[in-house]
Amino acid sequence: MPQAMFSIRKLNESDDFEALTELLHRAYQELSEAGLNYTAGYQDAETTRDRCSKGVCLVAEAGGELIGTILVKPSRPDEDCETYRVPNTASIHQFGVDQQWRGFGIGRELHDVAANQAREWGCVSVALDTATTAASLTAMYQAWGYEIVEEVQWPGKTYRSFIFRLQI
Repeated sequence: MPQAMFSIRKLNESDDFEALTELLHRAYQELSEAGLNYTAGYQDAETTRDRCSKGVCLVAEAGGELIGTILVKPSRPDEDCETYRVPNTASIHQFGVDQQWRGFGIGRELHDVAANQAREWGCVSVALDTATTAASLTAMYQAWGYEIVEEVQWPGKTYRSFIFRLQI
């Protein structure tokens, strides 16, 4: 049983992107096994590095091991969905906690630190997406105050996604 003590920090260039990618694969394993081809569930380390370069990636650590992560990005006019293009709305991606570390509040803490980063950029809301069939994630985001504002079909994905937004 893991200890509940963990710390959160910003990822830096010297971090091990292979280890971060392996964490993402573990965190998304259940979703992958359910037939949902989230990019984070199968991407390689170079894709992880590239995605992280587009925003601020935060990691949770315990005993020197990466146990959770979240990427927060400022809005951009070239994003693929309308909500992610809205000025002053940051988007959250690659959000996951290692299965054995769930239930300790790590995901919520990562999310709160990401929302604080968005506030520092002057954002008034954050947005994220998940598969319409991911009922437990949908319930969690709604319990955190998110509202469904859009539904999209991402190119190449086996599922439709809800886009959620939270005023911060």
